Amino acid sequence: MMMIDLVRLAGPYTQKTKDGKPYQVWKVILLNRETGINFKVYNCLTYERASELTEDISYDRDIQSDIELNKLTA
Repeated sequence: MMMIDLVRLAGPYTQKTKDGKPYQVWKVILLNRETGINFKVYNCLTYERASELTEDISYDRDIQSDIELNKLTA
């Protein structure tokens, strides 16, 4: 059985509204490191919210986040 074992914060990406106006979005992705399969993707409009969501999910589900990995390698 595959499990979610990483929360990744990615972005910013540019998306467009129905009217064609561009806006920035950050993605919080729940995935399995071994297979690379994405189980869930959350879109956030600010980096701050995406960062908070990443840390909250990591804490609540007791899984590692790429924010933690970056802190360990820095």
